[in-house]
Amino acid sequence: MTGQTTMARDGRAAERPLHRRTGTISTSCVRLSVESGMRVTGLNRGRNSASRELPEAVTWLSADVTDDASLAGVLDGLHFDAVVNFLSYDDDDARRFVSLFQGRTDQYVHISSASVYGKPVQQVPLVESTPTHNRFPRLRPGEVTGGAGATACLREEGFPITVVRPSHTYDEAGPPLPGGWTVVERMARRAEIPVHGDGTSLWTLTHAEDFALGLVGLLGNPRAIGETFHITGDDIYNLGPDLHDRG
Repeated sequence: MTGQTTMARDGRAAERPLHRRTGTISTSCVRLSVESGMRVTGLNRGRNSASRELPEAVTWLSADVTDDASLAGVLDGLHFDAVVNFLSYDDDDARRFVSLFQGRTDQYVHISSASVYGKPVQQVPLVESTPTHNRFPRLRPGEVTGGAGATACLREEGFPITVVRPSHTYDEAGPPLPGGWTVVERMARRAEIPVHGDGTSLWTLTHAEDFALGLVGLLGNPRAIGETFHITGDDIYNLGPDLHDRG
């Protein structure tokens, strides 16, 4: 879990934890938060397997996010302007985090996924009101219902939630290709590379720094409470021909 803080509306510094300090998306969000003058608090297990660089100004808390007692221990006595959770997949998990942060934050941002939108796609572009009924197997089991479970807490308990849906996001540590840097090496050798389906499906890519611009702008914004946003790139790619041209 990673965290950040920003200037509260009364001018005081306020803390905002963000889930996972070393993930593709969360790392860029933490960097931009610090650059924007926010005071950042990070919470995770203390691992950084991708060796992504993070600002020294970040304050770190260490806990196992799957252990409620561990989390409650490090969060005891703390209150945050916003909590951003990048790692919650189903209804039970979503409600668990709601319970943990109830009364500890003024805003809770649940990071969902654009893959929740209905498949096959009936109309483009996909927007926030597109039905979420993906009938195909998902990379993250339960990700369709995870956002619904957290949003239900807004209706039932007045929990201040904002839902954000990214799509295929990448950064300097992880290129936007199925297989990562291995695919780049295969392209250099003119070897075959795997693509989605027959390579003609449409795709969107978003750099994590661009995603961070959208996300950080939502933090501390009372008008974002109860709303859903998807933050994706504007360009549409056809991965088969696009990768062929670059190869």
